[in-house]
Amino acid sequence: MIISFKRIGIYSIVCITGPREDKVVTISRAKGSLTFSASFQLIAAMNPCSCGYYGDSLESIRQQMQAARDIQNKRFTNGKVTDIVSNADMRIGEISQFCQLQLSARACHRILKLVRTIVDLAGSEEI
Repeated sequence: MIISFKRIGIYSIVCITGPREDKVVTISRAKGSLTFSASFQLIAAMNPCSCGYYGDSLESIRQQMQAARDIQNKRFTNGKVTDIVSNADMRIGEISQFCQLQLSARACHRILKLVRTIVDLAGSEEI
């Protein structure tokens, strides 16, 4: 389930916590109620500011982006890697060298489950 949180109040967000945890949802009307299976994963995102910049000016964002590019350029030219210009271009060796994570097994499993969901949404079989 993908929801635009900008349009939902906090009460509604709290209300979906129960069905998500209990894996059932009950619909009640005057003539009765029905309970349905409701096993789902909630994925949500929202800009913290309605303008999308969270108080930063466009110039500030441009400077942050340039600083990130400079860091990446320094990282790859110091390592004598000439065909990589950004993190997106890294291969397995560079990922192993520059992206060491200190994650618990539980955190790895949670990340893998999220990745599996994203791949499923993309209609792919393999991650």
